[in-house]
Amino acid sequence: ETEAGERLATAKRRALGACVHGDEWERLQQLKQKAIAEEDFDLASELKHKQSDLEAGGDMQAELSKLMERKRKAVEAEDYELAARLKVDERMLLGAEAVAERRAAKVARRLLAARRGAPAGPSPE
Repeated sequence: ETEAGERLATAKRRALGACVHGDEWERLQQLKQKAIAEEDFDLASELKHKQSDLEAGGDMQAELSKLMERKRKAVEAEDYELAARLKVDERMLLGAEAVAERRAAKVARRLLAARRGAPAGPSPE
């Protein structure tokens, strides 16, 4: 069970990272699929590593902390327009994080179930 929990946490982190860099990750995915189709496996491997780097770099908590600190400084400087924009960004990031966590958890559960041979359950959103 501990291994399953660690795998779930890893899958969630990777999905969150992919969500943060979604457009770039998707572009790399398309290029990787093309490289595979053309049997350019060196390029496919390189693109896979770039995707992994994006996944690892998607630390939403760190981004949220930066936004909150910038908002705090804006308030201290009485730059309320900037503080309001940062508050909107903060809410958007929190919403994206919640959606990504739900999706990542669903996908991770399905992957674990598939490895165990259990029914996969409902598909992710």
